[in-house]
Amino acid sequence: EYQSMIARLCGMEISNASMYDGATALAEAVLMTYAIHQKGTRILLSAGIHPEHRQVLETYFRHHPVRLETVPLGPNGSIDPAALARRAAEAGDVFAVAIQSPNFFGVLEDGKAIRSALDGTAAPPLLIASVDPISLALVEPPGAWGADVAVGDGQSLGNEPYFGGPSFGFFAARMAHVRKVPGRIIGETRDRDGRR
Repeated sequence: EYQSMIARLCGMEISNASMYDGATALAEAVLMTYAIHQKGTRILLSAGIHPEHRQVLETYFRHHPVRLETVPLGPNGSIDPAALARRAAEAGDVFAVAIQSPNFFGVLEDGKAIRSALDGTAAPPLLIASVDPISLALVEPPGAWGADVAVGDGQSLGNEPYFGGPSFGFFAARMAHVRKVPGRIIGETRDRDGRR
């Protein structure tokens, strides 16, 4: 039920059985997209990603071939899709772009415009969306605007933070990436005699 709910909430086809927290879910999404794309070493990160999540990314990738590059926000507090696409095209070896919406400053990113701009580049990078699950009750989910992976922190769904927890990171993706998704995917099937 949890995986089905997260997949529906994010507009994605699959979800795993959760990650440690939102920051590590984002780091695992970067690792997954790096393994999928296999044609670059750079990821463009929105300056609107939570600073603590950025610190986790810096720790994960300190001694890894992945290079993290920050893309500044425009004057309205969000990413300029055209500038993002230009940056991706100029760099040439960008395997993914990560954004947060609403971003750290509370601004909603235009996910459709970002996806469309990236698709116009020679080697379109994969798109990672870090999202607030509560916002997805009101705004269009990342799967609807073309994100490849959706991650976030699930504490806002109502769990009490006793003794430093519980929090969890959710992780949803397109079915095309199911074999690269980190963690466990729990499912139900039937045997050859039709038994559950």
